[in-house]
Amino acid sequence: MSSYPLGGSTITDNDRGAVELFDVVYDTDVFVPTTSARLYPAGTLLARLIADGKLTPFTTDNIPASSDIVGVLGSDVQAALLAEVNLRYIVSGQVKLSKLSIDDTSASVVITDAIKDEMRQTGIIPLSSAEQSHFDNPNNP
Repeated sequence: MSSYPLGGSTITDNDRGAVELFDVVYDTDVFVPTTSARLYPAGTLLARLIADGKLTPFTTDNIPASSDIVGVLGSDVQAALLAEVNLRYIVSGQVKLSKLSIDDTSASVVITDAIKDEMRQTGIIPLSSAEQSHFDNPNNP
């Protein structure tokens, strides 16, 4: 968040924290966390469990899920370990790359170009976006 003066007023830019950017489509399904009971943040990549087809967080080792990314959490989800939670998730559209995350034990996991390509194949378009700190006005420093 940044603030700056503009014509006697102060303008404040707020990042809403939203994952979606444009033309986002949601679907509903059952989510089952297989790693831990906790809050899963909006932007967590989702895969399907091989055993029953339910949603679970995508991990780089893909165990016990399938290897395919099928969606993105559009909002935070509080879930207990192996407890089923009905939710809405993003299945296509443009999303903020900076808000996406992989549920992995390694802190060094980043969203690689290969993961971005896999997301694009499902219709989810990860885009880098930056909030403007000033208006596009050459007369206003």
